[in-house]
Amino acid sequence: MRAIAILAVSAVGMLGACIDVCQRGDARCDGNVARNCELGDGAHWTAQACDTSCVVIDGHGATCTLSPTPDPTCTASDMSTACIDDTAVTWTACYRTSETPCSAACIAPTSGACAGFDAFCAESSEPDPLCADVFAACADSATLVQCSCGFRTVTTPCPSSTPSCTKLEDNAECE
Repeated sequence: MRAIAILAVSAVGMLGACIDVCQRGDARCDGNVARNCELGDGAHWTAQACDTSCVVIDGHGATCTLSPTPDPTCTASDMSTACIDDTAVTWTACYRTSETPCSAACIAPTSGACAGFDAFCAESSEPDPLCADVFAACADSATLVQCSCGFRTVTTPCPSSTPSCTKLEDNAECE
């Protein structure tokens, strides 16, 4: 009887050692995997595979970054974005988290309704009248234009299955 009780206690102890319990806010990097503790149906770890590196950043948890060291070109202390050499760059606590090379123009909104938005790539450095106060517009009856902050970001012909571009209130779609 005593042997069964010892065996039962040992099995429970081993099971407890296998369960990875976390508390809200816990964060860690397992190689290039960002692991953060989140609440839902109880506290549990989430995992995100990182392409380059993972860094635990105070106030942001485990974060996928493009380098394990802070970027010397960053001038802000928390979340920031900018255009550097026609590349839209985003940082978290001066760790570079994304960069998108732009083929035509990089736009970093600093004023108006879009102030504080992330830098983005546009088809021109000048605002497009079609994109005033809309998310998408029709360039013609068969061409859809995606917009951001008054700039044209993507121009796409409507597919043959939905060949007609239709303007909606502040949007457009191919149908």
